[in-house]
Amino acid sequence: VQGTIEDLQIWDNTTTIASSCANAVDDNLATLWESSAAVNNWIYVDVGSEKDLSQMTIYPNAATTETQYKIQYSNDLVTWTDLRLINVSALTNAAYNYIRFNTVTARYVRIYGNSGSSYVMAINEIKIDETNAVSTEHGHLEIDPTDSTLPLDGIV
Repeated sequence: VQGTIEDLQIWDNTTTIASSCANAVDDNLATLWESSAAVNNWIYVDVGSEKDLSQMTIYPNAATTETQYKIQYSNDLVTWTDLRLINVSALTNAAYNYIRFNTVTARYVRIYGNSGSSYVMAINEIKIDETNAVSTEHGHLEIDPTDSTLPLDGIV
């Protein structure tokens, strides 16, 4: 059982966007957040206060042209630390994709377009779950945040 975090706030770095970043956390799969084409787009979720986190779910949209995401966290919006490196080709469009990462205490979680080219990011939903005892007590191996070859659930 995962503890769902409610009342999320969300921001992105684009000045001209095709849709509101709030669409990525509105629990409505008919809406989406879509960035303008730019280098290193990002969108982050504020979970309200520092919480123990070890997983998230992304429902990507086929309009995405970005090729790689970094999942990152921060507690101050200045320093971002990498949690996972995800090849977008590993995600299934129009489906919830569960992504595990090493447990951290964090307030902000960011999806960062890592290709270095001018691409679009499009996401229907982002969900961040608070870690509970079950997810920390049954022996997950540490995940290398630079290894994009790992399955999304981090199990080798």
